[in-house]
Amino acid sequence: MAKSGYKDFTVTPDGLIKIRFSFTAGAQNIANNFTPISYLIQLISTSSSANIASSAEKDYSVTVEGQTWEDTNSVALNGGVTRTLVSGVKNIYHEADGSKTFDYSFSQEFNINYSGETIGTIEGSGSFELDDIPRGSTLGTISNFTIGNAITIPITKYLSSYSDTLNIYVGNTWIKRVEGLTNNQSVTFTTAELNNIYAAMSNVTSAVFRFVNSTYSGPDVIGTSTKTATGTIPTTIKPTISNFTIEEIVADIETKFGFLVQNKSMLGVTIDAVAGNGSSIESYDVSINGSKYISSAFTTEILTTSGTNTYSVKVTDKRGRTATASGTFEVTAYTSPTISKLNVVRCNEDGTLDDTGEYAKVNASAVITSLSNKNTKNFKLQYRLKGSDTWTTAETYTSGYTYTVTNKVISGISSDSPYEFRILATDYFGEVPSKIESLSSGRTILDILANGKGLSIGKVSSKEAHEISMDIYDKFDTQILNGLSKYKTDGTDIDPNTTLEELVLTETNTPGSGGFYYVRTMFYSTKSETANRTQIAYPYAYSSGSIKGATYTRIYVTGIGWSEWMATDIISFTHSDGAGIIQFANGLLIQWGRVSITPSAANVVTSVTINFPIPYDNIPKVNADPNTSVPHVISSGVGGGTTAEASKQSMVIYMTRTNTVATTYQWMAIGYKAVI
Repeated sequence: MAKSGYKDFTVTPDGLIKIRFSFTAGAQNIANNFTPISYLIQLISTSSSANIASSAEKDYSVTVEGQTWEDTNSVALNGGVTRTLVSGVKNIYHEADGSKTFDYSFSQEFNINYSGETIGTIEGSGSFELDDIPRGSTLGTISNFTIGNAITIPITKYLSSYSDTLNIYVGNTWIKRVEGLTNNQSVTFTTAELNNIYAAMSNVTSAVFRFVNSTYSGPDVIGTSTKTATGTIPTTIKPTISNFTIEEIVADIETKFGFLVQNKSMLGVTIDAVAGNGSSIESYDVSINGSKYISSAFTTEILTTSGTNTYSVKVTDKRGRTATASGTFEVTAYTSPTISKLNVVRCNEDGTLDDTGEYAKVNASAVITSLSNKNTKNFKLQYRLKGSDTWTTAETYTSGYTYTVTNKVISGISSDSPYEFRILATDYFGEVPSKIESLSSGRTILDILANGKGLSIGKVSSKEAHEISMDIYDKFDTQILNGLSKYKTDGTDIDPNTTLEELVLTETNTPGSGGFYYVRTMFYSTKSETANRTQIAYPYAYSSGSIKGATYTRIYVTGIGWSEWMATDIISFTHSDGAGIIQFANGLLIQWGRVSITPSAANVVTSVTINFPIPYDNIPKVNADPNTSVPHVISSGVGGGTTAEASKQSMVIYMTRTNTVATTYQWMAIGYKAVI
């Protein structure tokens, strides 16, 4: 083996002139398995008296490792001189094992007379052995794989005397070393190695693995080969939910009842979950009866749904893999004690109705939820003098969960005084009193208080005051209701156009498209259907969730009649950052907002259509202004839709810009929209 070499060939009979073929090897190209060489063919005179006198061009041919060069040259030579006839370079590719012997041959035409001898063409050939190129083994393509399965490693070995060691990495994390690697060897990971892999892939399901093979000649590394493949974590490696625990957290409910109680119980929830090997839990998504929670331990709101309640749990780890669980739990129906009826009238001892009776006849009903007969139950029928702080219990009932009072007569109810009655229902969760039912003093047309300082009409006098317990009508035959509104009489609605009542609740001749309004009438001088008067209509309820009720006024003038109802209020106002709607009761509607326009190209008209949140009844006035610090680069305008009807519902912004920068526009529309 050599990095250079030469061989001489005799030209003249006296041996004083010869041809030499020589080569010099360059740096080996290990990756591509070749050695570059430079070669020379030289004519050498070994004596000052040995020379060649020739001016004619001579043919030559050189072949190195199968490649031939042909041309002409001169063989003239002075004595004692070395002259190069031919030079060249050639990449010599080695065998697969790195060894190489290359062949060469040449022919040089002389056709001269030398010392009486004719010399024609000189030919030569031979071979040289080059230094071996150390050939490291090369890895073949490694297929993508599921982590945990065996991996087949293809390798091409060039010299059996070399040994191979494979190192496997995921990202920059070293995982495994395999010594003495052979072709198509099956490689598996140990449990510890798998755990290292999963830890290195804590937030991904797939990663690129590097397989680096090192070829050794003794202790020396003579080459490396690297391949990559994608490893995917098995779908079975994902979060698991080991336990979903719910327990009553309201003190004593579990002890008292042994089950969850509607409108009283709250749950303490704990979720035990483990992420897929090497990862960690990223999020919790829990739904209980539609309410959302996002932690592994939390307290619910009070449970308001009885019967079968549902829950669902989704746990997601940092790899994005999930585990789910769902189930049900039961909640026992419960409502607070209810008193559905309480009626009290004055009567005689035998229960006969009497407005001046000294007894009270009571009819009532109340219910406590039994909760599987575990609930506490206590009903009391109580009464007191009106204004007193002390209640007297007429009856207590604890035998059942439904309490019914039928025509119960209570004595000692003085006709000189008013009383108040109530039902008090008490269960485990507390007491619920009924609405207080009042019982007036005995009814009589006129009564004077015993001390002479009180007068009552329609009832027994009970205080030092003028008391009235009868309907009152004025001289115009209109009822005095002390702030209450008069409603339908015999099912017939009251007409504001003709009523003489001060305050009515009606849906006849009311503002807009009708609906219920409180209408207050104010007369001057006299009350009649033709007298001058003013009316104010107050809304009975909202017309929708976003439109507030408007207040209207109108005027009646003798000889002219009623004016139109006129509204002066803002009936809706909504707004957000840069957008809003305001509507007035008279129909004025103002809407505004923002929109971004990105030009399709510089100096080209680009448009955007704005659909109004609320369409107009007539074509509105519209405008739009750009938000920009360089107004000279923008030209713009606005227009309506393609038809009159479309223009009530939308507007169009047109923009030309000298570049393609997105531009924000502020738009506004002002017009009329009838209030319904």
